[in-house]
Amino acid sequence: MVLTVQALVVNVTLTVNGHIITGNSSGSTTAAVNANAGTGATCTVSGNDTAGTITIVTGTGSGTAGAVSTTYTMEYIVAQ
Repeated sequence: MVLTVQALVVNVTLTVNGHIITGNSSGSTTAAVNANAGTGATCTVSGNDTAGTITIVTGTGSGTAGAVSTTYTMEYIVAQ
């Protein structure tokens, strides 16, 4: 069975009795360190738009915010 949904808003508890497998498995989500991350900073991405890990290693002279910029394969829409 295939169910295609363009948009879905759930305003109650949603229970899934199984695994959720996302269609975005391209792994093209990226992250790049910004100047505020400090000299020699690095970051890596493992995952996709739905789930994963961004690992940040700050460098010398790092700031307190804005260390990494993340780019997703598909744009996230701001909740209305």
